[in-house]
Amino acid sequence: MREAERRAEEILKARVEEARRAARRKLRLELHRARLEGSTRLQKVKNELLERVFDEATARLREFVERSREEYARVLRDLIVEALEALGEGEFVVLVNKRDWNLAGSMLPSIEEEARRRGRSLKLHLGEEAVDVMGGAVILSADGRVIYNNSLEARLEHVKNMLAGEVLRILMGGEP
Repeated sequence: MREAERRAEEILKARVEEARRAARRKLRLELHRARLEGSTRLQKVKNELLERVFDEATARLREFVERSREEYARVLRDLIVEALEALGEGEFVVLVNKRDWNLAGSMLPSIEEEARRRGRSLKLHLGEEAVDVMGGAVILSADGRVIYNNSLEARLEHVKNMLAGEVLRILMGGEP
């Protein structure tokens, strides 16, 4: 009888220990799942916050382009010149949106002249078709093989990629 009780007790202990291990495994799995869900939710919130910040930046940039025409004209000129400096010498097509077409067209002769004074050889043409951008310019080599996108959207996307971590850190109160 003692042997049966002892055997029953061992079996009971083994089952209890097995149940404990199973409960621990299940608990660890649930904890891992909860952490993963929390991390996924947190990442989703961070992405939404980042998108809101850059949507607001886009709206403010659009407002600047529409309301500050004189100042925007200087920005447009700077964006065209910057792209051309990066591309070097040669013949290029400058593409802008429909609203900026006349403005850009009036700038190109003085940009060419300024380049000549600096010893650079440039021939610029205003593209016949408008590009769908908020502002800025897209510059193509005459053969169409080299493209320099210096549109406001491209610039904002570049800034977004560079500063996303810093923006999130600020929004999250120092926590990236």
